[in-house]
Amino acid sequence: NASFKTDTVGGKVSVASVTDVANAAASSKATANSGYKFLGWYDNSGKKLEGDSVTVESGKSKEFTALWEGVEISDASIRYYEEGKIPANTQVILSFPLKNVGNVVLRDLKVTVSGEGVKVLSSDLKASLIGTGTTANASFLVYAEGEKGTEKTITATVSDASGNTWTKDFSFTIQ
Repeated sequence: NASFKTDTVGGKVSVASVTDVANAAASSKATANSGYKFLGWYDNSGKKLEGDSVTVESGKSKEFTALWEGVEISDASIRYYEEGKIPANTQVILSFPLKNVGNVVLRDLKVTVSGEGVKVLSSDLKASLIGTGTTANASFLVYAEGEKGTEKTITATVSDASGNTWTKDFSFTIQ
């Protein structure tokens, strides 16, 4: 008996399951929702299933769980200034929360911000790991150049040690 837990926190799961048939194969397919990365199927001992199917001997059972990574990047704010506004030629603190919306702990995250006419002077991520369902705050000291009324787009990029990335654009107006 092979079963695949269909906790679909990060996407859609389709499963073909077979029960008590000698050397029968059970298969599954997982498709990640936008903003999520499917890491694979894992058994109770933490071993990753290679491929999308497994053969289980008659009378034995196996259970697999879909693991997903997901980061929700919330809207950025500029400390001490009106929402959506950046003062011209001034150092400001840009901060935004990162929420782990997947079902695994996120480790070794790298967070960067970039944008034309925006200099990043320093950065700070207040957590080396983010547990499932929890939030960490990322803060950057930035300097925005430009004329009053100019719109700037700042892109936040979060990446993990496996190379998975999440991005979000923030728009601000120079005041």
